[in-house]
This record gives sequence, C-alpha cells and structure tokens, in this order.
Amino acid sequence: MSTHAGWYLAAYDREVPEGVSPLAFGDRRLMTIRDGSSIRVLDATCPHRGAHLGHGGTVSGNCVVCPFHGRRVAIDRPDRPYSISEHETMLIGEMLFVRFGQGLDGELGFADLIQAYAEERHLVEVINEPVRASGPMVIENAFDAEHFETLHHMPGVSGFRIAPSENGEIVMTGTMGRAGDASFFARAFSPTLVVTELRFRERTQVIITGTVPSADGCQTRIGYAVRHEDGELWRTWAIGTKVGFQQDLVVWNNLDETITPVLTAADDALRSFWEFCDKFPKLETVEHQENS
Repeated sequence: MSTHAGWYLAAYDREVPEGVSPLAFGDRRLMTIRDGSSIRVLDATCPHRGAHLGHGGTVSGNCVVCPFHGRRVAIDRPDRPYSISEHETMLIGEMLFVRFGQGLDGELGFADLIQAYAEERHLVEVINEPVRASGPMVIENAFDAEHFETLHHMPGVSGFRIAPSENGEIVMTGTMGRAGDASFFARAFSPTLVVTELRFRERTQVIITGTVPSADGCQTRIGYAVRHEDGELWRTWAIGTKVGFQQDLVVWNNLDETITPVLTAADDALRSFWEFCDKFPKLETVEHQENS
C-alpha cells in the first residue's frame, strides 16, 4: 500500500533495535539507524543494485555501506553518485514519529503539539496490532459519531461536528457520557494520525492513534499521553480502549473498501475527513516535485 506525505506514528521505541535495521512500512523500503536514544529513519534501497540497506548495511561516517557490493551510499547528498534520503523524526516517550515530504504543508502544528504534551506527560504504548483495513479507515473512526453509539454503546453522544482548526488539521468536537460530562476533541494531522482528547472535569485523557501501511491493511498503534501525576492510572483506562479496539477490529477486518459509499447528510463529517485525506499527495509524487 502506498505512502502519503505527512506525519506517521512509525513505531514504538522498543521496536527499534540498536544499529541499522529495516522498518516495516508497506511498499516503502525504509530503515532505522539507532545510536542510543537517537533514531534516524532513511530510505533503504541502494541506488547501485537495489539491495535493502536495512538488512546488513553498516554506518561509516555520513554514509551507509551496502552489504551487497560494499558501495558507500551517502545520506542526503543528491550530488553524490549514490545517495538516500533521511526523513524528519521525533522520538517522544515510547513513540517514534516520522514525517515524509519536507517543505510541504504536512506539518499542521503536530510537532508543537506533541512536544507540548511531552513537557507535562509521558507517552506510553497501549495497542500495537495488525488490521485488515487501510490506515485512513482506522483514523476515520474519530470522525464517525454514529459508530460510538451503535458499535460501542456509548451514552450521551451529541453535538458532534467539524470545528475550525488552527493549523489546517481537521477537528471533530462533541460531548459524550451519561451526563454529557466528557468533551470530545479530535485532531487528525494526516490520513493516518489522529490525537483525541477526552476532557473530563478532573483530567484530560489524550489518545494518540497512528497507522502505517502493510501488505494486507495497516499496523495500528494506539497510545496515551499521560500526566505524570496520574501515574499508573492509564493501565485501567487501557482496559476500555482494548475492548473498544476489539469491537472495531471485527468491523475493520471484514470491510469491503472497494464499494462506492452511499452517504447521507448525517455523514458530512466523514465527507470532510476524506476530503482532508485527499490533500495529502502520495509520497512518490511529493519526491518528484521536490527533486524537479
């Protein structure tokens, strides 16, 4: 499955070993270079004969030495005969984020938001599971108020609507809970990354959902940004998140995404989400524009 421009939750910290290793990412051949707490994400195809540099490549200065013929492949040096691109990354808590397509409008304020969370919260892993549906179908859930009632039996779901955004991200707001005591505030920063705040009187729970493409769907990662003073409370919240995920999984794993959806006025938020997704070009197109 193809890769679009913008931000991804690419992996959890524990999934990235020391040194050079491949990074699973659909049809995109990527690798990581880890040196302690520093993680770099780069394209992994050797320009010489197409070897995957993540399988056996070694670092030498600002080059990766190919395991096939020993050619030195420079990093971000298009003036050299052999060069590969490096991509912007952020390792925040237990989450590794990567952004494709430098210089585009794909930032949308995400870096500032996640770094602000990191000042007062720690980011933890909750779910890491394969799904037999596309990444945007998983992220669409945040913009589908109707499914909260029908599938998850959540009480008090009301007032859900697309709201104005500050940086071009798409925003969904509403309320839920038996007394309408929870405010719902979701922001998608790409077709495969959404941050949701459930705002209660005593605290705000922050849920970060990201997907990366796989051969038959996507890998879905869901985590929390937890206030330091909330300690281990997140483990209790995770029980409900995992139950909800399993309910969604039955639907996702049996979806027919080839149909033309028959949408009504009640689905306006879904239309808005997919229009938002259409603004993110496929990565191959982005790179052609940047290199032309």
